[in-house]
Amino acid sequence: MSYVERAIEYAKAAQGSDTHGKWSQLACQRFLDDLKRAEQDECPFYFSEWHATDVCEFVEKMPHIEGTWESRELTLYDAQVFFLVNVFGFRNKSDDKRRFTNALWASGRKNGKSTLAAPIGLYCQFEEGENGAQVISAAPTGKQARIVFDYAKNMVNKEPEFREFHQAECYANSIAGFGNSSSFKPVNSKADTLDGLNPYCVIIDEVHAHKDNHLIAVLKSAIGARLSPLFLYVTTEGYLKADSPWPEIRMYIQQILSGAREADNFFGVIFSIDDNDDEFDETKWIKANPIIEVNPNMLKTIAEDALEAQAMPSKMAEFRIKRLNRPSAAAEAHIDLRKFEENKTVLPLDELEGYPCWLSLDLSATRDLTSLRMLWLVGDEYHTHGWRFLPENGIHQQTASGGDIYAGWKEQGLIIETKGKTVNHAVIIDKIVELCHRFNPVSVGSDPWNATEVMRVLKDDHDIQVEPFRQGAQSYHPAIKKFDETYYSGNLYHGCDPILTWCAGNLVMRHDQNMNQSPDKKNSANKIDDIVTLLMCFGMSLEYEPNMTFDDVMTNRISMTL
Repeated sequence: MSYVERAIEYAKAAQGSDTHGKWSQLACQRFLDDLKRAEQDECPFYFSEWHATDVCEFVEKMPHIEGTWESRELTLYDAQVFFLVNVFGFRNKSDDKRRFTNALWASGRKNGKSTLAAPIGLYCQFEEGENGAQVISAAPTGKQARIVFDYAKNMVNKEPEFREFHQAECYANSIAGFGNSSSFKPVNSKADTLDGLNPYCVIIDEVHAHKDNHLIAVLKSAIGARLSPLFLYVTTEGYLKADSPWPEIRMYIQQILSGAREADNFFGVIFSIDDNDDEFDETKWIKANPIIEVNPNMLKTIAEDALEAQAMPSKMAEFRIKRLNRPSAAAEAHIDLRKFEENKTVLPLDELEGYPCWLSLDLSATRDLTSLRMLWLVGDEYHTHGWRFLPENGIHQQTASGGDIYAGWKEQGLIIETKGKTVNHAVIIDKIVELCHRFNPVSVGSDPWNATEVMRVLKDDHDIQVEPFRQGAQSYHPAIKKFDETYYSGNLYHGCDPILTWCAGNLVMRHDQNMNQSPDKKNSANKIDDIVTLLMCFGMSLEYEPNMTFDDVMTNRISMTL
């Protein structure tokens, strides 16, 4: 059976299979659909069996580096063949280059990610006809960046005929290809290692471990005039830290696979167990570990880890991440982001008019994020929308320091940029007035710190009473309890707002002597302003009586009753 036939058979067998999770099934269905698309005249790409076969043959000529194997050379498993056939088989009709310039492989650990990524890098360096091809193995630390690089280096060192044919030489920190002026190097996030790069293939190892998007953004911007670069992301899941680029990349490929977004340049497959699967059912583990059928030792090792996770709760997060390829909240994080992100679409603002609602403000001091948020009660459901403000100087400072997350959110319309170096109170006041006139909230509250003047202007000039929401456990503890009950029962609808999710992932709590909770801004991983405003809204909503009539709501004086 040819490599392409194996890939097609693998994709067909995945449909409705108990051995494939949702996202791998969708990736397989996409492949089958793309093969049909490629036969149509109007399709911008075609499928090349030769290119799909060539890369697979190349990989299977590379030697094993670790362990004891029946054969000296690598043997591709069906899941790996499926991946390679997709990434390299589809070609653009316009220039015969690869269709996919971005590819993602996400699976449980010890499923051959690095062993596959290394020969892919070598193939891009020597076999795709790119003169001066620069291949980069990139990771947050030098040690992590060297994992894929060292695999590739050791493969080349073990193949004298390969080195002679390609005029390749291995050095401490580089694989040099003198025949085509190419190179393969490891780089990390230190700025002094990133100058002068013009990468053709970038292997981003363990994406979840990247603390921010800085390294990826720098490498993306360095591509220059490359016509068909390849960004290869290989990863296992990690602790949920929403300021990492991984949640955004994961969501993006999930949107592509589910049909919510079109992107003909990005291929990805995520091997993981499904949300409703029993995490300790060993028949489900293959969903996250596609080579488990041909590696009986893996099943034994995962079973041992499962026993530890059942006996020791401290081991559960690691088991979920490394073996089941599912995200897990950090031990100190208050919110289970995996549960928090199980969210249905929030109702649009037009459909929320007339429902009881609350508005809260967390005003920044000068150049930081200001959060304004509303919460609506619709039957048993709570729907929320937020507005965030940042002075242009604050956005520029974030970008200059490498934290371009605010700039990206501004481009998406998620942050309102105000003119000047410091927060523009007039713009925020205008938005509050607009929202109050439109929705007539039951009550309006604010963290009183630094907000005295805004509260005064709203009262004196607009007859909007804003009461202080006291920043302590007495006010927050009942609000947090109500919030926890709501999001965990699936009754909080926030539309997967990325800023709210980011702040939710950063949130940690402090406790008083009675174990009452309140947000701990000092010890939280990053900004929590947006989730704090939501907690304030829940606190204000506790005084609402569900049997209020619509007239009671519409005539209710705007004040905080907590």
